[in-house]
Amino acid sequence: MTSWPQFWDRLTIAAKLKLSFGVLFFVSVIIVFAWFLSLELEKRSETEIDQCREIENMVLDMDRKMEKAKRLHRDFFLYHARIGLAEAHVQYAQPSVRLVAQAVAISSDLKQKIQASGVNHTLGRRNVDLNLYLSSAKRFADTSIQSIELISRLASPEHGLEARFERLSADLVAKAAGLQKMRDQLQEISTFYLQYKVSRKRHVMQSAFNVIYLLQQDIGMPGLSELAEPREVDEMLASLKRLGDEILITDYAIQQVFNDFSLQVQNIAPISQALVDIAREEVERARQKVLRTHRTTSFLITALICLALLFSAIVARMIHRSVAGRITDLTESTARMRRGHLDVSVAEDSADEVGQLGKTFNMMAGRIKELVDDLESKVLQRTEESAVRQSYYRNLFDFTSSGVVVFEAVDDGLDFIIKDCNGSVERIEKIARDDGVDRRVLELFPGLETERALAVLRQVRQTGIPHHFGPVNAPSRNRNCWRQGHVYAIPTGQVVLVYDDVTREHEADLERAAMEARLQRAKKMEAIGLLAGGVAHDLNNILAGITGYPELLMLQLEADSSLRKPLEAIHASGQRAAAVVADLLTVARGIASERRICAMNPLIRDYLDSPEARKLLSHHPGIAWTTRLSEDLHHLICSPIHIKKSLMNLVTNAAEA
Repeated sequence: MTSWPQFWDRLTIAAKLKLSFGVLFFVSVIIVFAWFLSLELEKRSETEIDQCREIENMVLDMDRKMEKAKRLHRDFFLYHARIGLAEAHVQYAQPSVRLVAQAVAISSDLKQKIQASGVNHTLGRRNVDLNLYLSSAKRFADTSIQSIELISRLASPEHGLEARFERLSADLVAKAAGLQKMRDQLQEISTFYLQYKVSRKRHVMQSAFNVIYLLQQDIGMPGLSELAEPREVDEMLASLKRLGDEILITDYAIQQVFNDFSLQVQNIAPISQALVDIAREEVERARQKVLRTHRTTSFLITALICLALLFSAIVARMIHRSVAGRITDLTESTARMRRGHLDVSVAEDSADEVGQLGKTFNMMAGRIKELVDDLESKVLQRTEESAVRQSYYRNLFDFTSSGVVVFEAVDDGLDFIIKDCNGSVERIEKIARDDGVDRRVLELFPGLETERALAVLRQVRQTGIPHHFGPVNAPSRNRNCWRQGHVYAIPTGQVVLVYDDVTREHEADLERAAMEARLQRAKKMEAIGLLAGGVAHDLNNILAGITGYPELLMLQLEADSSLRKPLEAIHASGQRAAAVVADLLTVARGIASERRICAMNPLIRDYLDSPEARKLLSHHPGIAWTTRLSEDLHHLICSPIHIKKSLMNLVTNAAEA
């Protein structure tokens, strides 16, 4: 029968891990189930505890805020005379009012929470106490604000009763300048007033009133005859008496407020303590319930955890013996190999995955040793090949017939500097390489064309799309040159320009195009001349009879013959047709027509007397013809026949329109 250690050793690492983690998972599921059951049992009790603690914290927080507000209110009364009313407002009065407002808000929330929860019926029955507490807090806020207003009315630096009393006393002392008896009496009034401010005893203020009364009686007496304005002084003393009465009334109101505060403290303290005690009782009751529930499930969870820990220790020991120890040995061997010991090896004493890994490691270590031994020779060989290849590409760059320029962007792409260029650039641009490298393009080639070239460089740098440009005019060193090439970006972020000087080719193309245009025009004129010459000769043969026979007939007719005028018209029409034929011959022969100085009006009259004009009138009987010729027209140098034909075309177009 196979023992457990033998069975364990025959398992693969994956099977060992699956078996171990499967058992641990089963135990964990049991523990989680027990824990979930205990949580479910404790959940209700915890909810009750949380509610009771929240109620207790709200009561205590409300109590603390009320107590702190009372202390701030007390400090306001104690220190407002020392630090100033405005500063006392900021340090004591305003924080006190805010704390009271927070306490009122907390008490309202507490009332709602008690009404909404069913934790304890005893706490729910204390709603009356809570309402009383809420009303006392609101009353404290109202009386606090009222007392602050009374203090402000009494001790305001500018308009307070005390400040007005003191200013009026100082004015009376100024009025009594030179009257020693009145000054002594006013000093006695000030002394009684200061004693009253310290003791707040009404009889002290009454003593001051008595002195004021005596001083009023003495006004107008012989001892005070030097008083400048006795009536005004009497009114000031009466005002001083009224201010003293108002001070007494205000102090009495402040004392009543303090008495109200004392009553509020007596009412609030028992209610607050009762609410805290009830909340704590409920918390303790719920805590006992939770404790009992916890004790019920603690033993089960503890036992399951101990069982899981014991099994985990057993599994960890077995995995460490069969897996982790071997992996540690393999790791140490790997570390030695990393430090340069390429002859390291591990024991192959296992048939599982770790043993296979050790065997693979030994094979890999041997292979790495072989590769490292051959590495230096290969590196040296590759270095020499790289040097030869670099020299080859440098020669290819330097001796190519096209100009090659490498640009690098500066000023965030606003300008470019020339990082490198080949010898063809020196030949094309007529500048030395040292004069162009590491210089800005705008500095080297200023002008509008350079700005356009920079725009192309920016576009290629940003988009990475190559740009090809055909023959473009690129003035260089006061020379009108033409360039053609393309621009592209390389992975280093630089931009490369490869171009050729095509000035001679472009000029030859322009000259060739001009010659071809002239040749085409010459061929067209030659064809037109041949056609016009042939037609003109044929028409001349026809017109010879039309112009010749009327002349012969007119020679045989009498001067007053009725046929002479029609024959003259036929002869004139033939002459005009002959002129048209002459024009065709002019085009055919390439010579200018005959021109002479003529007046415009006779030419117009000749046309209107012609058979063509009469025929046009007969064809359009509904048109009224009116002739108005200007007599101040200048003479023309022209061909009369052409002018008459132009007039005929204009009149014909007008009639047909």
